Parts: sequence; structure tokens; C-alpha cells
Amino acid sequence: MLIKGFHHVAVKASDFEKSYKFYTELLGLKCRNSWGEGDKRAMMLVADDGSAIELFAGGTKTDAYTSPYIHIAFCVDDPDAFIEKVRAAGYGIKTEPKDMDVQGNPGFKARLAFCYGPDGEEVEFFKPLEGC
Repeated sequence: MLIKGFHHVAVKASDFEKSYKFYTELLGLKCRNSWGEGDKRAMMLVADDGSAIELFAGGTKTDAYTSPYIHIAFCVDDPDAFIEKVRAAGYGIKTEPKDMDVQGNPGFKARLAFCYGPDGEEVEFFKPLEGC
């Protein structure tokens, strides 16, 4: 048995069109395939490396933290540019871009920033600066 890599995270959207536009038009993911209709609709939205967001319709907005997952992180070339792009589109910013010494053995340096997606999901823009 061997884990070959990361494939996708599934997100259930309360407003499918808004989430679709966030992940495709704003962040640049591409629709690989889609299926279903109405609240049973879904799409696989992929990044250049093949990792993906599987977007499902039929979600509901919640105010409470209800998942063991903390955030979705995208490896990007410029976290600052992504934050400015989502800010200009009206999305909330959780953490402004900053350089960080990530603790560990070995540790490494990274630049990162966080925003909130259409359903309040936390989205991280992450760029390793060394190591990792």
C-alpha cells in the first residue's frame, strides 16, 4: 500500500454558483467534470498539479465550527496577490500575508495568508520560502 499524493477536498456549497465562481474565476481552478442536477449537482475543480476541490450543491450556511478540518491550503507563487484579489472581490481576510518560521524538525520558512470563502471556509495561500 502506498499513498501517492493528495487528490481532493470536498466542499458542500450553500450557493453553488457563488462558490463555483470563487474557485474558478477568482482562484483559477478548472472544471474537469461535472454531474447531477440541482441540489445533487457536483463538479471536480482542479489545479495545475491535479489536486482538486470537489464542489457539491445543497449545502447550508452554518455559523458554528462543525468540521474537524481547519482549512484548505493552496500552494501559490504569490500569497499577497491572491489576498488582494479576494479582498477586491469582497471576501473577508482572516490573516494578512506574512512570513512565518514554521516550527518543526526541521523547521522551514513560508509566506502565507488566509481568507474566508463563500461559505465561511478558511482558505490559505501558502508559499514555502525554504525547506519544506
